[in-house]
Parts: sequence; structure tokens; C-alpha cells
Amino acid sequence: MRPLRAALIATVLATVSLGAPPDLLAQSYVEQKDNDNVGIIERALAKIGRDPALFDGKAIPAGADLAKVGELATRLNVQLGVVRKHHDELSAAGKARPAVKALMATWNDLAAYSNALTPVYNAAAARANDAAARRAVADAAAKDAGIKACVAFRKEVNTDPTDRERLDRVMLIFEGVDTHWQTVEDGAKHRATMAKVAALCTRPEFSDIGASCAYMSHGIDTHEARWCAASARADEVMKKNARGLAAWMAESLGPGRTAEQLADKDGWVDIEGPVTWADYFSGKKLRDQITARLKPIFEQAGLTDLEGLEVFTKLASHYATLEARVKELAPGWDLPGTSCAGVACAAAKKTAAAWYRGAAIKAVRQNKGGWTVVQNGLGIPTHRFKSGFVLLQVKGDPLCQLRSWTVTEDHKGGGRYQGATGAQIGYVRWQRCK
Repeated sequence: MRPLRAALIATVLATVSLGAPPDLLAQSYVEQKDNDNVGIIERALAKIGRDPALFDGKAIPAGADLAKVGELATRLNVQLGVVRKHHDELSAAGKARPAVKALMATWNDLAAYSNALTPVYNAAAARANDAAARRAVADAAAKDAGIKACVAFRKEVNTDPTDRERLDRVMLIFEGVDTHWQTVEDGAKHRATMAKVAALCTRPEFSDIGASCAYMSHGIDTHEARWCAASARADEVMKKNARGLAAWMAESLGPGRTAEQLADKDGWVDIEGPVTWADYFSGKKLRDQITARLKPIFEQAGLTDLEGLEVFTKLASHYATLEARVKELAPGWDLPGTSCAGVACAAAKKTAAAWYRGAAIKAVRQNKGGWTVVQNGLGIPTHRFKSGFVLLQVKGDPLCQLRSWTVTEDHKGGGRYQGATGAQIGYVRWQRCK
């Protein structure tokens, strides 16, 4: 029981006990009931109002959310019904109250607004439902046609089962992924596959093959549209493949130590064989290797400006930076090892002189005076070696080259060793000549 009503009943009982007139008791009860109904009316009207963004009194504005319009219509209908019900429960005196008349004036305005809205919304909802039904039918037809187109497209592609692998590689190359083919024979096959697929993709039934095949994979990318995009740009794909292959080959052959690594490696540059300053830091040897090996690929791709290739630009930058770092570090390197004489040192000097004809041998040094003997698991000597360094001045180089060397002699029994006639020459470090 509501607290106010309980208090009223208590008051009525007290009044009865005091002998209050019956008509006074009835009047108090009716008045309180009217108050309750007025409170419900006020709260109901507070929940509703005009919303011009959804309905301006005559029409639903363009772009309005129809679902929200429906919610407005329902809310108006429910709350106006609540007001009408509780107004009907008011006494004549309650209905005559000025505040109630004002509330009902609001009700009348909103009822007129609601009555105008209902048929407009119902008609719009009916049209929306019809459109949705037509879309559903159209979507079903589009799905059926899309699946048929995708199946037909894949059947055409798969006449050669190896085409799919080539198409995936073409797609990745076109999109900038690091992959490539390596021979002109493979290049010809990839170009033929691209020509075949490019022709397929221009056929009307395959004009939107990506959307068609998406019906078969719940919207997941099935690559067909990307195959078409790449195959339509065959010349670009061929060039991208050649450039990517050149970059891969440059990395595989390796330009060697970077400028950032040089100090940690005590200035040693990983070079094999004789070298001059100009030849090495120009990058000519590596550039010539790449150009010679990939000439057929470059020609097939139509690449003529080889000097402008990004891979060669990067190599030039690498060697220029390394050259500057070598010059910077050179004054800080000392001549390692100790004075050297004997057969090993002679072999090292002889090999260095043969490598660099006309170079001045400035010094031959050894790491230690004696030989290092290597034995097998039974303690029997297998060979011995001695290592060191040779400092030489190559004509035209701005600095001397320090090359590491190792002389190895095989054990031939009885404590005797096969005399070495040459040395293995290792990495190079450029430094001062003294």
C-alpha cells in the first residue's frame, strides 16, 4: 500500500472515530485519487514530445533513421494512451483543475502529432519492407550468379595447374613482397600466365570477379581480383621482378662489412683475393657480377637504364659510407705481430707479391715465433700452421693494406712436415704505411 494512501486511510479512520461527516470523508478520498492520476499524467507526458528530426508534422525528413521514427511512434502511442486512461479516471472536479486542462492541451497537441505520424510511418515502413524483400531476392540472384562466375573463372585458370602458383607470385611481386623468379624461361611462363588471366578478367562475366568469388568464401579474399590487377600490369611486374632479383643477388653476394660494423671488427673488411682501393670502393666488381648474371632478365623486363637501378644506387651509398669510415679509422690501427723470418714468412711474402705485382712489401709479421701443431684424436700430428700479417703498399691506393696470412704444412711422418710453397691470404685492413 502506498504511504500516502495509508496515511489517508489512517486520517479517515481517525475522522470517523471523531464522528466526521461521511461526505467529507468521500471528498478527501476522491481528491487524493485525482492527485495520483494527475501525477501519472504528468510523468507520461514528460516521456514524449515532438522530434522534428524524425517527423516534422507532415513528413519524415530525408535521411532520418526509420527505426527511430518507429520507436517515436510507439512511444507516443503508449504514453498518450496512459494519459487518456488516467484522465478518464479523474473526477469532474479533477478534470476542471486548470493544471489538468493545461496538461490535456499538451496531450491534444501530441495526439494530433501522433495521428499524423502513424500513417506516414506505416507507409514508409511498408516501403522499406518491400525494398528489403526485393534486395533479398536480388542478393540471392547475385550470389548465385557470382558463384557460377567464380567457378567458371577458376576452371579457366586451372586448365594449367601450375598457373595458380605463378599467379600468386605475380600478385606478391606486384604488391611489393620480396619474391621473384630467376630465369628467362620462368619469366616467359609468368608473362604468358599474366596474358591469359588479363584476357579472362576483361570478359563481362568476370568484370567483378573478386566480389563473385567472395560469395564462395564468406567475404574472405580469394586472390582472384588481385590476380587481375597484377596481370593487367604485366610490364610493371616484369620490371619489379628484375629489380627485386637484383636486390636479392646483391644481398646474397654481399657487399661485405658495413660502416657501422667496422670499428667492432677492428677495421677488417671481408675481402677475398687481391683488391685495389679504387676497384673495391667503386663497387664495380659486385655491380659487374650482378649485371652479367642478370642481363637476360633485365633485357626480358625491358630495363635499359641499369645504372639508375635502386640496387646500384644503394650499393654506391654503401661503399661511399664505408670508404669514409675506413679513412676515419685508419690512423688508429697499429702494426700487429712481431718480426718474421723463416719458411712461413717467406711463403707469405711470396704469395702477397704474386697477388699484388708491383706492390711494395712494407713488412711481414707473425703472431708468434713457433708453429702451432694440430693433432688428431689419437695424439698424432696432422699438420701445423703459422699465421701473421703482411703490410703492403699497392700502387694508387691512398693507404697501405694489411692482409692476414696463414701458412699450413701437412705432417708426413717421423716429425717431418711437407714444406709449404704459399700462404692463404685473409681479410684486409687499410691503415698507415708505417
